Amino acid sequence: MREPRQTIAQMTKSTAVTEATLKHQAQELGLLGRLFGSASEKAGNIAGFAVVVAFAGAVIAAIWMPDTTSFTKKDAVLAFVGIITLALGFLFGRGSAPH
Repeated sequence: MREPRQTIAQMTKSTAVTEATLKHQAQELGLLGRLFGSASEKAGNIAGFAVVVAFAGAVIAAIWMPDTTSFTKKDAVLAFVGIITLALGFLFGRGSAPH
């Protein structure tokens, strides 16, 4: 048997409810929430963002940073690699800890 089709009034009502729900969620998240996601995924998104930014910083430092006697390109890249390692450890290590 075929399911009854929705009427135009029912579709309009469900669309209005969906739009209201999306607007409410957008207001709850705010500007930073839209950038990093909701509370359940925020930590992973921020750590992923840190990996991307640190990787870009390491590449920029390796290519365009001038070498000096006190701070070399290697030192700069190692600083960014430390941030990347820390963020990746957070991303992949947080699920393996005993509860």
